[in-house]
Amino acid sequence: MSATATASLSNVVGQSAIQTLGTITDGGGNPATKAWLKSASAASNGSGFGVKSPSTVYWYPKHLPWIAFRVKTDTNVSAWRSFFGFTTSDYTNSDSLPGDCCGFWKSTVAGHTTIQVGRRDGTSQSVTDTVVDLLASTEYLFWLQIENGGLDIRWAIKNVTTGTLTEGFIAGAANMPRATQGLLWNCIGFTTEAVAKNLFWNSMDGGTLPYGVG
Repeated sequence: MSATATASLSNVVGQSAIQTLGTITDGGGNPATKAWLKSASAASNGSGFGVKSPSTVYWYPKHLPWIAFRVKTDTNVSAWRSFFGFTTSDYTNSDSLPGDCCGFWKSTVAGHTTIQVGRRDGTSQSVTDTVVDLLASTEYLFWLQIENGGLDIRWAIKNVTTGTLTEGFIAGAANMPRATQGLLWNCIGFTTEAVAKNLFWNSMDGGTLPYGVG
């Protein structure tokens, strides 16, 4: 199964009910090549930004799904929590990951200095450091796939601004989402200070076939 969303929230097959956090405005770019939506939080601690799937289940870990997001940060990524990935319930402004999940997590409150691959099995959570920083004013392509019967994770982060590609593989990853849990997707975050934060969003893609980032 595959689902694709673009920088327009309307007239997208299967994604007409995409949900948003914060205030959504035109983020610029060329609609014919790469357009952006700008999602802005309020200037209050705990306010959210980003986009997320409707309540329709798209994938199950047992089907070995992959997901990819193209986003761009704004000038301020301090005092920040974000989660881009699979989840059975929406990420909240917390250092506890939600439900069953697997994705890219960054929490300055939890002391993360770089992006983590976070996962939770409904009870306990684990993280693996990607050693990739989330920089201001930078475009990224995030990609992650669940492999080997739901036991392993293959991931990649491309800093599109610099052209730097970082890839990783986590064999026998602890606390993976349970095989029969229906997965939604989140590409959201929260400001953890009384200062508004922005995220520019271009696209989400996902499915259950091999994929990669080049």
